[in-house]
Amino acid sequence: MFSLSQCELGHAPVVAGALYSSCCSTPGNSVHRGNARLSLSRSENVNVQMEVAMRIFLTAVSLAVLLSVGAGVKSARSENATFKLTNSAPSIIHVKLFSQSRHGWQWPSSKRHWILDDDKQHTLTAGNCQPGEKICYGGSYENKRTHWGVGLDGNRPCTHCCITCGASHAWNLTGGASDVAPRPSSGRIDDGPALVPADD
Repeated sequence: MFSLSQCELGHAPVVAGALYSSCCSTPGNSVHRGNARLSLSRSENVNVQMEVAMRIFLTAVSLAVLLSVGAGVKSARSENATFKLTNSAPSIIHVKLFSQSRHGWQWPSSKRHWILDDDKQHTLTAGNCQPGEKICYGGSYENKRTHWGVGLDGNRPCTHCCITCGASHAWNLTGGASDVAPRPSSGRIDDGPALVPADD
């Protein structure tokens, strides 16, 4: 009598619903249990094994795809930084937003800027910024003699003119002195009219 572990491959196939206490090989690869006789050809055994292996492979591939998609979503996550600016100065102010974390990254673009030409509060958005990214506003009159924040060229030092990606603050820009950078204001923030970027 042979145990299951002693049966040669193909001579003791696994059959659902059947439990064998003994097995033996006979011509034709037959398996006997009492009066019941089940016969499987060698090619059928190979097909069963290939089907099981394919199911395992497809399960592993599906799991790998799900994990990679989840990782991709996490790495691609982005947010916005929102600046609420009000022009209380006597003249039109030109404004841009500058990343302090990514060199040369600007909003609305390196060749465009926003124009604050009234006394209403306006919303400027640094879209698709990176989590933790530091972003500052910069503005000036057209002649650039008076500036706010980091200035329209983004190369001036400032205090309280930056926020991190995902945050939102408001400033009231007043005139009369260079490098005016008041602290972010508190309280309810009104989005104000949308601004259309203008060419530099």
